[in-house]
Amino acid sequence: IRRILNLVERENPAQAEVQYFQGILDFYELTLRVRFDGESLVQLTGRGYLPPDVPGLSLPAVKTADLARRASHRMRRALALNPEFKFAPSAGMGISYGDLMFTGRTDPVLFEFMKKVKINETPESTRPMAVWMSLALFALQGRRTELLALAAELEKLKDTERHRILPGPDALRLVVAHGALQAKDYLLALELARKVRAAEQLPDALKAEAVRVEGEVFLAQNGPDAARPFFEEARKIAGVKDAFLEERIKAVSE
Repeated sequence: IRRILNLVERENPAQAEVQYFQGILDFYELTLRVRFDGESLVQLTGRGYLPPDVPGLSLPAVKTADLARRASHRMRRALALNPEFKFAPSAGMGISYGDLMFTGRTDPVLFEFMKKVKINETPESTRPMAVWMSLALFALQGRRTELLALAAELEKLKDTERHRILPGPDALRLVVAHGALQAKDYLLALELARKVRAAEQLPDALKAEAVRVEGEVFLAQNGPDAARPFFEEARKIAGVKDAFLEERIKAVSE
């Protein structure tokens, strides 16, 4: 496919669709190489950690940042040539992923790109990616209204449909809780964190994160002494050495 596109590009270098399809190949490869799932989404919105590479792939060696930069560059060229072409919303989604993995930042302009992506009109093959990035940007920027609307839309899905669209119910509540923290809606953040904490058969990592969110709420409202027991409990639940939790405990102990 790449060889064919290279030939077409030589004949039509100023065609937006050609640049887009070059970029979409890089985007698809990025989604294969990087773990964009519920766990990585919670890590990003709660701690600012970029999604990790998928281990053990038998693909040619390439740096994730280089692939991300290439995808973003191609999508921007496509939009520069024709801002209103057929695949413009998908190009914006590609830019969001490329910029996130290349720069490590979630600039407000990425939110503008994702606003143009209509989840219900997105092809089923890329819908999970549209949901993942929309949730990430809404939560990190404290876009409470948009975040709650999208979360409500996902919760209406049947279990079989929800399984195909990340994240799961408990991870989704934590992402919304993170967005509520950013928006300083502490009551909502606390309510959602406690729902997650009370869930049965919950992975330790999610339960520890729910307790940490409780601690962040108490820190904002009541100060370090009120937050410390929650951070220490989160560390105990996690059951492994967690540098992030250690830093939070240190921050409220000084």
